[in-house]
Amino acid sequence: MRLNAGTPRDGIVLTEGRLEALRNAPPDDDPVATAALTVLDDPLAEVVVEATGPDGRRAAAFALGAELCSVILTRPTHDPELAAVTPESIPAVVARTVGLGPAPYVDTPPLTVPEADIDALAVPPPQVSSALAAHPVGTALREGPWRLWRLQAAAPSEEGDGSALGARLDVLGARGYGWWVLEESAQGVLLSPTTATALWRGLSGLLG
Repeated sequence: MRLNAGTPRDGIVLTEGRLEALRNAPPDDDPVATAALTVLDDPLAEVVVEATGPDGRRAAAFALGAELCSVILTRPTHDPELAAVTPESIPAVVARTVGLGPAPYVDTPPLTVPEADIDALAVPPPQVSSALAAHPVGTALREGPWRLWRLQAAAPSEEGDGSALGARLDVLGARGYGWWVLEESAQGVLLSPTTATALWRGLSGLLG
């Protein structure tokens, strides 16, 4: 395994029993893999992003260390893969996992839908509610390589009492069609239009 600055390469495919075998291997066999496993077992913070789309579910689960981050990548029809990346690479890996890319800003008022409408997109086969179908996001859901992605980050608080600090970002949309940030409200889930640039800045600020 090698430490990647950017897109993970030369990862280790985690077939059944592979992770345990790596933990039992002599540390000199692969120093980067040993460091990645150490961070995986005792991270400074954790970031998980899951993305659902018409082609299935993919995810990236990061364990953050001071100089190296472990990431387990999950893709449709593939075994999970363990890779090591530099901390500054996390936003780029997240963007690649969720399919973040250029899209027009759709200047329409925010829309509130029941939480069940969003949850129905995450369970195969995805179901598009009438409210979403009638909204501009419906075009992306019908025609585009849409993604519903949910990112959560957590780190121990500085209080030292075992509590955690967390952040969350939920997004729906597609490259070439538009992006909407999802926020919980008393009435359900609020969809507010945004841009890929704003999302990239948000990722960089949240994960940088």
